[in-house]
Amino acid sequence: MPRPATDPAKAAHIKVLRQQAGRWLKTAREQAGLTQAELARFTTVTSLATQFEIARFTAAVPLQFPNPSATPHNRVDAAAAELLDAVDRSQMERVGLAGRMLGVAAPYDLDQNGTLVGPGLVYKMGRTTGLTEGDVVSVAGRSTVGYPGGTALFVDQIIVAATADNGGPFSAAGDSGSPVLNGDHELVGLLFAGSPNQTLVNPISYVLNELCSALGVSHLTPV
Repeated sequence: MPRPATDPAKAAHIKVLRQQAGRWLKTAREQAGLTQAELARFTTVTSLATQFEIARFTAAVPLQFPNPSATPHNRVDAAAAELLDAVDRSQMERVGLAGRMLGVAAPYDLDQNGTLVGPGLVYKMGRTTGLTEGDVVSVAGRSTVGYPGGTALFVDQIIVAATADNGGPFSAAGDSGSPVLNGDHELVGLLFAGSPNQTLVNPISYVLNELCSALGVSHLTPV
């Protein structure tokens, strides 16, 4: 029995989708830091997730984009995920500053001239640049950040610049989501964007408040 004729347009569309899926999978595997031998083992999204999945998405803080009548202010770009039961939670202490977080830092104070009061030295442990140190240069940063859905305006951001001793930028692509801690191992905020010269950090007070709203809970305690 002859096979039914294939719609050329549909066949071409399916080919494009397969190519896009292949490129996405290749990028995901490379970003996971896999060797070539490991890349050859994980040929599907399912096999990749089975090996590396540690948590499942729970909620995200919605981003607000400009509209004809207003430009909304964003303060947080963050999401929450629930750890899988099989995850070794004893390893979580390594996430922040290669050690345990000792509470949440109080918001920074400014004097009458707008100068930061007290030490502004901070640290982070990130996927790309590892352990780095920086100085808080502003707690009222404003910046626009591009997303697939548009450009969002962020305000009241902590801006961090690498110290002279750091030997490189405070952060780079892939460090997003890193906890930023002060010298007392207190959580200052979450790193979310930046450039070679400066890094933007969501203040932890805003992060906790907005994640509580997204999750529908009254309180969150970082550990």
